Amino acid sequence: GQPAWDGNSNGWIKSEYIMTDFDSSGLIQLKYVFTADASVQYDGFSIDDFCLRIPPPQDAGCNGLLSPLGGLAVGNTYYPSFEIKNFGSAVMDSIPVTYTINGGTPITEYYYPAIVPNSTGIITFTQGFVALPGAFNLCMYTGLPNDGDNFNDSCCTSLIGIPTLIPTYVDNFDSINNGWTTNNLTAGT
Repeated sequence: GQPAWDGNSNGWIKSEYIMTDFDSSGLIQLKYVFTADASVQYDGFSIDDFCLRIPPPQDAGCNGLLSPLGGLAVGNTYYPSFEIKNFGSAVMDSIPVTYTINGGTPITEYYYPAIVPNSTGIITFTQGFVALPGAFNLCMYTGLPNDGDNFNDSCCTSLIGIPTLIPTYVDNFDSINNGWTTNNLTAGT
């Protein structure tokens, strides 16, 4: 398998290809091949801001939020879990990772296991947050000293706090009638 894209991206997307197999080759040639399905009309393939670079030694970043996702029960405590990635060329450990809710008080913990270049690790915070009602943002960022590329340090997602409804009256119907009545209704009325 060669790297490839298909379908419609609905706009620009950032794409990376790690070329560690070519570290000592000295000469690199890149080739783009475009093919299209004759039955579908799209604009085609475009490339912008192309760059070949040697990664900095220190470069930790967010590779995505793992949990929580979607709708959250208001009042429940959630412990965010993120995948962090070593985008750099040196082994890293003791990476400070922070999350915030709606840009509020930052919660920082450290990811201690070593991460080799181009590998990931998962941090699940031990200090959680209580879900807020309505829409809110959960953002995470790495704070590695001497980070060589700050553009990949953060990631954010929108979450929704959904109120939990608790019925005001409960009856298990195992004992005496607690006031329930029957009505003689005609079907369809």
